[in-house]
Amino acid sequence: MNRVVQTHNARCGEFEAQVVAARNGLALDMVAESSGEYKSLTSEVDQSQLATTRASGEVHRLEKEIAYLEQEIVEHRRPATELNEDLKKYLGHGELQLAVKETGYEITRNGDPAQSLSEGETTAIALLYFLKSLDDRRFDSAKGVVVLDDPVSSLDANALFLAFGFIRERTQDSAQLFIFTHNFTFFRNVKNWLHNLPRQRSPQVSRRPARLYMLEWQFATETGQRLSTLRTLDPLLEWYESEYHYLFARIYRESQKATTALAENYVLPNMARRLLEGFLAFRVPQVSGELWTKLKGVDFDEARKTRILRFINTHSHNEVIGEPEHDPSLLAEARPVLQDLLNFIEVLDPNHYKAMEELVNRSAVEDEE
Repeated sequence: MNRVVQTHNARCGEFEAQVVAARNGLALDMVAESSGEYKSLTSEVDQSQLATTRASGEVHRLEKEIAYLEQEIVEHRRPATELNEDLKKYLGHGELQLAVKETGYEITRNGDPAQSLSEGETTAIALLYFLKSLDDRRFDSAKGVVVLDDPVSSLDANALFLAFGFIRERTQDSAQLFIFTHNFTFFRNVKNWLHNLPRQRSPQVSRRPARLYMLEWQFATETGQRLSTLRTLDPLLEWYESEYHYLFARIYRESQKATTALAENYVLPNMARRLLEGFLAFRVPQVSGELWTKLKGVDFDEARKTRILRFINTHSHNEVIGEPEHDPSLLAEARPVLQDLLNFIEVLDPNHYKAMEELVNRSAVEDEE
């Protein structure tokens, strides 16, 4: 009976502990039954937190993009205003304007969409827009290379000088600048600009900041093709202000050649015409009109004058260039006619001819050096 009493007392004393253990067992059983759902819900929470993080990042990105686009709009309007001011200076009137439209510009004339822009107006807008694009923050002028290919085509003299002024002002900070041109007036402005750069006249070529080159073509008799060669600018073009010096030198040198390929002769009539026009402009300034009018009163062999006129008029004004093999007379008469032209200049102004001849020979020596 004492054992029974002791067992009873022990169970009564451990009752609370057994209740707690039973409760814990029931709780663990309930947790075990819900563990799958718990893991699923935990995974959903993790995914939701990840989605929240991604959404916050996208919101931040969009906010930055909005700020960038708003800045772009502001910067887009500012260049339009500046371009319009440049156009007004360039063209001398405010008829043409650039109006901001979406992500670009609309060209207007007196407030209406512009129609039928002239070639000069097109060139002006394209050039000014290009120069303005050099200020774009995506272009680093200090490291950038700028190339301008014949930027003054179809411009009158006044617009040409304005274009040169804009080019000189907007490209001076570029790391490297290439300018190509066929226009002698524009070339002369660029040449004078470069000649006045610091160290440009240094005897050490490597110290000069600028270089002047010309493209010269030759006819390759082996292949029958015309080839272009990049060479140092002819001294007569570099150091003298007039194209006349260069034309005289070319005609003089061509007249001294024994023979040459027919293809090389096609540029000679135009060059001879320009040389003759330049010479007569200062030699016979009182007579205006066509070349034949100016030549009519000049005391020179009539047959040779006629041959010169026929050569430059026939071959410099052809509407269609004939095939070389169908025009052998050009090859046969080119050199004698050029010699007649030079003799014409020599007879009318021997001192001038002698001075020009000395310049040509001296420039040939400098060119060789």
